[in-house]
Amino acid sequence: MTLKRRRDTRAVTAPLPAWFFVLTALLLASCGSDQLEGRVVLSGSSTLASLATTAVDQWKALHPRVEGRVEPIGSDSGLERLLRYGDADFALVSRPLTDADQAGARAAQKDLVILPLAWDAVCLVVPASNTWARSLTRDQATRAFTTARLWSDLDPAWPSQPIHRFALGPNSGTADVFALSLLGGNKGRIFAAAEVQASEDDRILARGVAEVDGALGYLGWTTFRESDKNLRVLALDGVTPSPATILDRTYGLPRQLWLVGTSQSMASAPALSLVRFLYEHYPALAARTGLIPLSETERNAVDQILSQYPH
Repeated sequence: MTLKRRRDTRAVTAPLPAWFFVLTALLLASCGSDQLEGRVVLSGSSTLASLATTAVDQWKALHPRVEGRVEPIGSDSGLERLLRYGDADFALVSRPLTDADQAGARAAQKDLVILPLAWDAVCLVVPASNTWARSLTRDQATRAFTTARLWSDLDPAWPSQPIHRFALGPNSGTADVFALSLLGGNKGRIFAAAEVQASEDDRILARGVAEVDGALGYLGWTTFRESDKNLRVLALDGVTPSPATILDRTYGLPRQLWLVGTSQSMASAPALSLVRFLYEHYPALAARTGLIPLSETERNAVDQILSQYPH
């Protein structure tokens, strides 16, 4: 089975009626009061694509002369676009930044601006046809994605059915978090295993798991909630992921999501305008995407960082 990457073309609905934003844009354009021009590009994690796209669409309706684009190409690729090539203003990142990321920023002579954006988790998923597995230990999860061939290798009470592994691709921040938590940071072990199918697009991956008997995959919590109802999430060490268990860290694979820019991007009027818009309208935007919002303390920390940049 070969997974082909396919762009998700589903429209994102704005919290307010579409006519409101169209009318606002027309009024601003007709009176010439909005002089903001330019382009803002956000590249990176597909987990954050929905939040970023919703924010960009609403922001563009208020600023008709600007161009905004969201590219869901994976955390690693987003950071590369930001730091190495300089053709993205922000990276959407679903994993912790590494020493290598920091070194890349120094080599590019760029000062990073790192803003927390939301909380999520990595979830283990199986098709609804899997009636035996309800929870995996950490050891079972590690073996399930590396050396085990059959479900019965994990538990003799389970059927002698092949494990078909589905993994997010090497540029995925979700894969990084999974590897850091369960594979000692060695992401290559996932892709060296037998019977593994990989894709950078988590929605394609979700469909693959749902359609293959004996499949096992991992996804972001938000993606799982939006995915095919023929998927079922597994507990890890007996704890099922939920907003409560993710926030209190009782679930073992939580992760924080980030918006990463540079001092250069924050000096751009359209880029700074978009960031301010995102955080000013944050509660409504986060609620529509299913991501777990920042705490008040985290929001206050973001406000302090943004206060360093002129309006």
